[in-house]
Amino acid sequence: MAGEQDLRVNAVLRARLHRLMRITVFCIPFSMPPLVGLIWSQAKNTTTVIIWTCLALGAGLVQWLAYLRRDAHEDWTIHAVWTQVLGGTVWGLYPWLMMPSDPIWQSMSTGVLVSVFTGAAIYASALRATFVAFIAPAALFSTVGFLAMADGDARWSALVTFGTGGFAAVLGEASHRSQRETATLTVRLHGQARTDELTSLANRAGFVETLGAALDAQRGIVGVAFLDLDGFKSVNDELGHAAGDELLVAVAARLEARLGANAQVARYGGDEFTVVAPDTTEIEMADLKRRIVDSFTEPFAIDGATVSIRASVGIALAPPGTSLASALQEADAAQYQAKHRRVPGNRRAAIATVTAEIPRCPG
Repeated sequence: MAGEQDLRVNAVLRARLHRLMRITVFCIPFSMPPLVGLIWSQAKNTTTVIIWTCLALGAGLVQWLAYLRRDAHEDWTIHAVWTQVLGGTVWGLYPWLMMPSDPIWQSMSTGVLVSVFTGAAIYASALRATFVAFIAPAALFSTVGFLAMADGDARWSALVTFGTGGFAAVLGEASHRSQRETATLTVRLHGQARTDELTSLANRAGFVETLGAALDAQRGIVGVAFLDLDGFKSVNDELGHAAGDELLVAVAARLEARLGANAQVARYGGDEFTVVAPDTTEIEMADLKRRIVDSFTEPFAIDGATVSIRASVGIALAPPGTSLASALQEADAAQYQAKHRRVPGNRRAAIATVTAEIPRCPG
């Protein structure tokens, strides 16, 4: 569970960085002309200004093509790292190609680097590797660039730049920890809002979210099963509500154990359970129905008593293009049909023989 939560936290952080990166890269074409115009008249060689500007714009374009056009939910960390190395290198070359000879303009250029380093530490801090990948080459190349100039003002600027790199690294790490704590809390609250407290299964909101995601990403059939425990009220009446809760927990555990990893079990509410099987087939759903039946052939040991309980099951097969509302409606209708085909009897003592309707959902 901890590993799964870490993956979700990282996904939240990547999505956050994804949004910030889009804004940053979008601003490059608008922020670059004023900067170039500011340096142009003071630069040692206007050709070098053009070279650095082309490198900066090219780095921004590469960032866009490499990972900003990817979906925010993809794991594009490696793409972010190497494009950040590229961007940091370009800014590290800034003193080599853009440094003016006048001390005042040198100080202004140093201020530009300070702002860039600090900004990179803040916006890229969602993923530690990304801000380190930017700051490390930027600080290295810019410091070497300043020191390569024998000018005393440039050497002073080198110290400022080096110190700024260290400050940006500390700032980025602090911001990273803060964002990670916030993301962890967000994931935890999101999980609690979609988890049933009694059984630890997904609740109705979690089930609807899972089904919606499966329908959105489906490449084949999505199977949906609705289960309703028959005679559950009599368990509560005769053994008490604590025993009823224990039975629900036992049913949840048995369903999860026997239906397999591909079947995502949820507690829909009360004594109703649901199952989502993404990208399945009719044959696999027939096997799933059999495993659901087998889950109720053995009695449950509840509060010192042996309880046999029946279940009504409705299964719907949702082909590509099926809406969430249609899938829910068809599975619920199938469950209703299965429940009302039952032969009356002693529901607590009978071993379940589950009858499941398998209609096709309309598109």
